[in-house]
Amino acid sequence: MPALVTLVSRQTKLHWHSIIQAGFTRKIAIQKWSPPPKGAVKINTDASFINGNSTAGIIFGDHCGTVTHAAVFKHKCLDSFSAECLALLDACNLLIELNIHNATLESDCLNAITFIVDKSEYCFWQADAVISKIRKLLDKWPLWSFCFAPRVANGAAHALAYWAWNNELKGFVPLNSLPVTVFCDLGFPIVEVV
Repeated sequence: MPALVTLVSRQTKLHWHSIIQAGFTRKIAIQKWSPPPKGAVKINTDASFINGNSTAGIIFGDHCGTVTHAAVFKHKCLDSFSAECLALLDACNLLIELNIHNATLESDCLNAITFIVDKSEYCFWQADAVISKIRKLLDKWPLWSFCFAPRVANGAAHALAYWAWNNELKGFVPLNSLPVTVFCDLGFPIVEVV
């Protein structure tokens, strides 16, 4: 066993030494939440899921980066993928309720966004009905777009879903009742504090 450890250690050292000699440097790009263009709304969604229960957090932001609405919903579902899809459907229903035509919906669930945008993709059966509903809504609301956002750019919705887990709220939440964690994306403010 010690010979194997020595061999692996030597191979690892050679690997990293060759990378350094080749001048390989990886640039780390930090992506943060960015506001939509003027006249549009950006909606970030996320879901918390534990043992068949989910909480959806939905944040609306305007072109100034101001949070204009926040909403939470509870669902029973089979898995975290279904929970993420239900959060996106909840956001679509809120857009209809508010009669918002020009909107970008973001989620940190790449599979959900892929299945919504690429209609040739076959969806996982657990959320197929939800994805189909969203696709039909997208046909009726052509100025809506769906985009993937990494967790670092979706932190406000993530924080909202996590916070809402421990309360009985449903639907729109008064902005003055939200915890400060909802107003930040892992250190990147999405509201300007004056």
